[in-house]
This record gives sequence, C-alpha cells and structure tokens, in this order.
Amino acid sequence: MKKLYRTTEEINGHKFYRTYNFLPESERKQLIKEVRPFIVNRPYVKNYGPVPGYNTPDNMQDNPIFKQFHKKVQNEFVRYMNKIAVIERSWCNRNFGDFTMWHEHPTHYATVYYLKHHPFFARGTMFNFDGEEQLIKSPQNCLLTFPGHLLHSVPATKFGIKFDRYCFAMDVNTFAWSGL
Repeated sequence: MKKLYRTTEEINGHKFYRTYNFLPESERKQLIKEVRPFIVNRPYVKNYGPVPGYNTPDNMQDNPIFKQFHKKVQNEFVRYMNKIAVIERSWCNRNFGDFTMWHEHPTHYATVYYLKHHPFFARGTMFNFDGEEQLIKSPQNCLLTFPGHLLHSVPATKFGIKFDRYCFAMDVNTFAWSGL
C-alpha cells in the first residue's frame, strides 16, 4: 500500500490542500464499482443548470453505501485544517475531457476526489485566476480541497482525445474545531 501523505500549497494567494493516496487501492476500486450504477446522463441539474457529462444525484453524502468514504473526507478536515466539515452536497461525475465548464461553489470549500483518470491527460483541475488559466495537477487517488469561490473547470484535452475521468465533488462548509 502506498503511504498517505498531505501537502498544503499557496497558489495565487489561496491555500490548496492535498491528501495523496487517500484510499487504499482496494477501497478505491470498490468505490468505482459502487458508484457506477448511480452515474447517468443528467443534462440539467436542479438548482444548478445545464451540466455536460454524466453525474450521480448530488446527495451522495446521504447514501449509506458511501457513508464511510464521506466520513474519511470529513476526518481530513479535522486533521488538516483543524475544522469540522459539513458536506452539503456530494456527487460523482464522469466525463471524457471534451468540454470546459467554468463554475464555482457556494460553500467555504470545494473538495474533489480524483477517483480515476487517464495517467497523462486531465490530471487535476483548471483554475481561472483573473483571466489566467492554470492547471493544478492532482494524481489519481488524491483529495484536493480549495476555496469554493475559485473559478474552476474540468480540463479539456487539446487533441480531441477522449478519456474516462471519475471524480467525486463536494460542497463543504466548515466550523472551528476546538478539540476534545
């Protein structure tokens, strides 16, 4: 098993938190199997608008099948930031690198878990910092957390190559943790 480790990086004045090797490989593969039946073509998501690609419902944090996964995400906030995390919405999306959709999240933080992606393409998330696009790279099995107000998108490939990319996305609000 690869060793779990964490990094914090400041990019354009914003903190980005990463947890590498977030799940043991067997748990990551099991999560893919469990989430696949929930992913369907949803061209429009209530309270959000048109969405390309394929998505699960946005309440996966309430599904008992994914309870352990979401608990691990919440535990990272305590370990990493000394904050209690409330996952307001959680969904898994599958896309093929054939679109860009800039958006932000209405919460303190957005968290992306890179469940599966091509080893050479779209390894991360594109951010738009005052008109300058920057790819923040994150490998498969990495949990990336960043301020929810940052404009970002799934990166599109420039060569027309399609690939399978599965990510869990979460809207997260946090509260101070004073410990026990």
